[in-house]
Amino acid sequence: MVNPQATAECARILWFLTRDWKTTDGDASALQSARNALAHTILSLNGAGFLKPGPTDVPANPEADAAWQSCAKAATSEPAPDETNGSFGNYVLFWTSDPKNSGVIGDRAGLGLNWPFATGSHMALVTAPFLDGTSSTPKRLFFFDELDPSAALTDADLSVGLWPKQAPSGAPVPKPNPLALSPGPDTTVSRRKRTYAALLFVLWLAVFVASAFWFWFIAYWAKTAQPFGKTSSFFWNMLKTNDTHFSLLIPFTIVLTSIAALIAAAGLARKGQWFGALIDERYRFSLSQTQQVSWTVLLIGSLAVMGWFNATWGVDIENLFPTMQPELWAALGINLALTPLISDTILSIKDDQATKEEQNPQSTPPASLVTPALLDKKHRPDNASWVDLVSGETEGTQDQIDVSRLQHLIISGILLSGYCLEVVKLVVSLPVGLNTGGTTPPPFAALPEVGKTFIWLLVFSHAGYLVFKARKKEGNQANAPTGK
Repeated sequence: MVNPQATAECARILWFLTRDWKTTDGDASALQSARNALAHTILSLNGAGFLKPGPTDVPANPEADAAWQSCAKAATSEPAPDETNGSFGNYVLFWTSDPKNSGVIGDRAGLGLNWPFATGSHMALVTAPFLDGTSSTPKRLFFFDELDPSAALTDADLSVGLWPKQAPSGAPVPKPNPLALSPGPDTTVSRRKRTYAALLFVLWLAVFVASAFWFWFIAYWAKTAQPFGKTSSFFWNMLKTNDTHFSLLIPFTIVLTSIAALIAAAGLARKGQWFGALIDERYRFSLSQTQQVSWTVLLIGSLAVMGWFNATWGVDIENLFPTMQPELWAALGINLALTPLISDTILSIKDDQATKEEQNPQSTPPASLVTPALLDKKHRPDNASWVDLVSGETEGTQDQIDVSRLQHLIISGILLSGYCLEVVKLVVSLPVGLNTGGTTPPPFAALPEVGKTFIWLLVFSHAGYLVFKARKKEGNQANAPTGK
């Protein structure tokens, strides 16, 4: 049953807090939705944790005050279906967001709190940006329905309500917690995951050092076909395919796996996820980063194995690493540098143009080639999913399959796996007993070449992917986007 006194007090608190708020794009429905959510938290807490207005803090003419009417409507609104226990959470933060990701809280040092950034603190809702009349920088409401237990160790005050806490008139404003000013990873990635990341780094280092020494023995066995001792015979028999040939497939696989482990360690340490290196600043699996990582593992692993073997075989320093044809350099440039750079530029222009379209309707190249659209942004790294690789990147399309991205992923996978097989062909059948050195050709003189079909498939796939990315609109509108 609705308590008229409670709803009236809720409306007064809400009006006192939000009477000067304005949306950045003039969307009144966004402000009403935010007030509804905030009203439900005020009601669920009976006003606890919110600055209480004085007896005279009411509009002079409530009937003519649009803000008051909006707040009164919010105080009697029904909770949304996804509001747990009648609200989105008992902890609400009104603060700036990260410029690159609206779902992430910005200016951590200025806020002076740890709990909003802790891994176990669950963010249930992020509203549209608002101007509160005190600053030209928009702020958002971040609703939390759960706090990380470790936050109590660094934040002395974990009371419910609206944050940052506002002191009553004449009272001193609490100072920020100095422990929260460090932007380090301690409260965003658990100690256990950072320990795993450190162990993976040590594992990569040990494998790389051991592999480099292992190749000295492999070269000796390959030259003489005479292993020494039982342990030496065991490892040599692992590599032999017959009496005249041996294979480097096992060390090649170990080296590639160790490089992948190092990349996983970096992602785990910074994002708290095993595939964190594939997650971008919007907390989505990035198709460009996935390609960069995949080609990095294959290329660096191949060069390491072939370079180590050439070195231990006695090859001159100028021929230590295998050469690469110009077409292969071009293919790697497209995959590792050009496409990621253009992709990031397109996304930056899309989001920037979408948020500033009303203030600056006259766009200029290259922005005029890019359709403005608000980007899909998730709240936390653990919200990322492999489905992001084939889903739309703009708001309203994030749950739809993007055929251009799906096609690009398939073609990229075919090209990468095909080239990997070509590299494997070089390392699986090497002759035993051929003692080369000095100026003689090295065992691995060049990486596999790529043909014209490979290059054209690569070019058309990347070009189509970038064109569709640039022209993609929001899924919930036909022309210009509206702010959320």
